[in-house]
Amino acid sequence: MDMEFFISSDDHKDHVIKVGQRNYDMMFNRMKIRAGLTDKPQVGDFVVLEKEHTAPVIKRVAHIWDFEGGGIQTGGVSGYHLASSGNCSYSGGLDSVIPFEKFEKTTDTKDGYVWSFRDDCARAHNGVHCAFKFNVFKVRL
Repeated sequence: MDMEFFISSDDHKDHVIKVGQRNYDMMFNRMKIRAGLTDKPQVGDFVVLEKEHTAPVIKRVAHIWDFEGGGIQTGGVSGYHLASSGNCSYSGGLDSVIPFEKFEKTTDTKDGYVWSFRDDCARAHNGVHCAFKFNVFKVRL
């Protein structure tokens, strides 16, 4: 199995031991689906916000308003659920909308955490947490 989505092989080994092969396969397959969806920003991707005279700030895509005149809202770096469709959803506060045309894809990737329900069973305290490589976009404000 190709491990390119995991932070490192050491993390991969620990993860399989903790959650079992079935949950590992579930998360890996979801991320594999995600990788083939689009080159456009997706919820969970990282955004480097660059403002003149200030240090860059790293955020993640938290919500996409996918209509003409819409844009993207960023949010925190954790709280991302990975669904079976390969899409992520975010739970947390949202920043102001940034127009689509301001997002520039880079060749970089960054390690980001996502979670899903263990054994695909939604109930309290039943999360599986994994780290994968996400695309990085640059925005100049």
